[in-house]
Amino acid sequence: MPLESDFDDYCRRYLEQWEKRATVRHLPRTRLSAEAARHELFPAALQPILKHAEVVARGPEARHRLLARATGTFMLHVAILEVDVITDLCIRLVTKGADAPVPESALQVALTVSTDEAYHAYVAREFLGDLEKHTGVVPGPAGDSDMPLIGGLAAVRRRAPPELARAADTMVLCFAENFVTEELFGLSKETDPEGPFHIIVREHMMDEGRHQIYFQKLFRHVWDGLDEARRTALGRLVPHYLDSLLTAGGYEASQADLLRYIGFDGETATRIAREAIAAVYGTERPAKSTMKFMRNALHLVEVSGILEHPPTRQTLVESGWVDA
Repeated sequence: MPLESDFDDYCRRYLEQWEKRATVRHLPRTRLSAEAARHELFPAALQPILKHAEVVARGPEARHRLLARATGTFMLHVAILEVDVITDLCIRLVTKGADAPVPESALQVALTVSTDEAYHAYVAREFLGDLEKHTGVVPGPAGDSDMPLIGGLAAVRRRAPPELARAADTMVLCFAENFVTEELFGLSKETDPEGPFHIIVREHMMDEGRHQIYFQKLFRHVWDGLDEARRTALGRLVPHYLDSLLTAGGYEASQADLLRYIGFDGETATRIAREAIAAVYGTERPAKSTMKFMRNALHLVEVSGILEHPPTRQTLVESGWVDA
């Protein structure tokens, strides 16, 4: 099959280039120094609560602690997600397959991805140790409900029929790696380019950019390898997974947690978070198909070829993820 041969050729080239391009293979780790920890680490532009008058009134020290806490929570989520979701799913792909034939070269690429992601978790955990050492700040609680990728995986596994379990897990993996990349890109643009947080995120993104393309090709390959019945069943799972990314956790809740950390009581924290978010983003929720932070996931929908399948296209249109 020409498509299978093309995918195999791509994966073989990927493996040849991995030694030179993977950050774990050729870049020294960046550490958070005591001097760097005195400066703002997390992008303030992504924290609308900082503009609220009651938060401004708390002064620069509270602002610094809030942003340090946001940095720690972000790194903790990286440390958890890269191991509990991405690395685990990559290993399952290698050992259990994907309900469709996958070339050996593609399985080897999945192992390099798991290596990259375990390294990202190592760097994130090391950063957390440095952050606590230099600032005394520790991350916020990290329940599964705070991390949409974990909630999304659980939602798909509840709905997937047993005979589609491996394809469903692989679908989640492909979407996860085409969701996080967009988030990291936004973070790296809004931070000091010489700061350790920016450097770590940028290096992480170097790997994620390669992963993103691989998983786009992998999803298309697996999709093409399914029979019509399993293709239709998997297509029905896609909007449920995308919906779960919107409902798990909550931006307002995470903002309120930061406010409680700098001394606001729970009721006040919730009110300020709601007011601050509304002031920056408005109160009307945009259409699913136009949500900026879902752009990469929706791009995967386009390039994977699943919109060429009428039943899947119809279910995505009916669920609001694709315009008619």
